[in-house]
Amino acid sequence: MSSAPVTRSISVVAYDFVGAGFLPPILNPPGINRGKPGSQYPIKWQLKDANGRFISDLTTVTGVFYLRDGTATPCDFVHASGPAIPLSTGGTVLRYDSKNNQFVYNWTTPSTPPGGCYIFQLFLSDGSMHEAWFQLF
Repeated sequence: MSSAPVTRSISVVAYDFVGAGFLPPILNPPGINRGKPGSQYPIKWQLKDANGRFISDLTTVTGVFYLRDGTATPCDFVHASGPAIPLSTGGTVLRYDSKNNQFVYNWTTPSTPPGGCYIFQLFLSDGSMHEAWFQLF
């Protein structure tokens, strides 16, 4: 008994994280964003599809978290401690700015404990993760 050959096509969805990082004013690693606890930062990025078209679908964001860096100053951003703290993506916190073709996440940094080092993490539906480092004092 023989079987008929089967052909399958597989497509992989991957986004172009334009510029390979977050947009100004946010610094990308190894740059460190410095500020005060409880401050709000507009974290911006752009995504393009395989054809070079901007993506505006908010469902490409599958998670937003932050971690506290477990080391004393100076921060090394390698030894993050504790659980990843999930951040909301609802309301006006996450939006797409169609005028500038960019996503904007308004992150208000933790105000307690005062100061410290934090890692902001963005997860996308293509399985990629992107970070920005913060030192608050």
